[in-house]
Amino acid sequence: YNAQYFIDKAIDILNGMICFNTQLLILQCKVFKAYLLVNLGDLKNAKNMLRESINYIRNDEKENSMIAMETHYAFATLYLHNNELENAESCAIKAESIMKKNDSPFAIRCHIRELLGEIYFYSNEYTLAKKYLQIAYSHSIGKHYFSEDVLEWIKQLIEFCVKFA
Repeated sequence: YNAQYFIDKAIDILNGMICFNTQLLILQCKVFKAYLLVNLGDLKNAKNMLRESINYIRNDEKENSMIAMETHYAFATLYLHNNELENAESCAIKAESIMKKNDSPFAIRCHIRELLGEIYFYSNEYTLAKKYLQIAYSHSIGKHYFSEDVLEWIKQLIEFCVKFA
């Protein structure tokens, strides 16, 4: 909730400035806030914020930008939380595609692959889930991309996938 407060403050400050880069910063703040709202369970408001963001991206022809990747990632997370697995998969694949076109940091790559693995796991596609989860797990060992609890959870999902793939 503190994060939400500070994001709102940043958006208020940025709204007072007028330039292209400011609009992009506001958009990034809104995508981050939407992702935060998803994780706080406020899916309706998150979806509205993400729709605004995706419309801006499409109108401004930024389909392969990092902000587009982040927006698709946040949408995929929202759809996963809503148990709309096909939509979650579609958005996560778009995020992965953009990730591959850009020189994305390893942390981002791990998170996108973990999300894809999780989506495939809940879709009972254990072979694909195992593939993505193993990549995320192996690339994040010792790098603190995930907490120890999340790493252990990923490891358990991989073990489950091995049994049922």
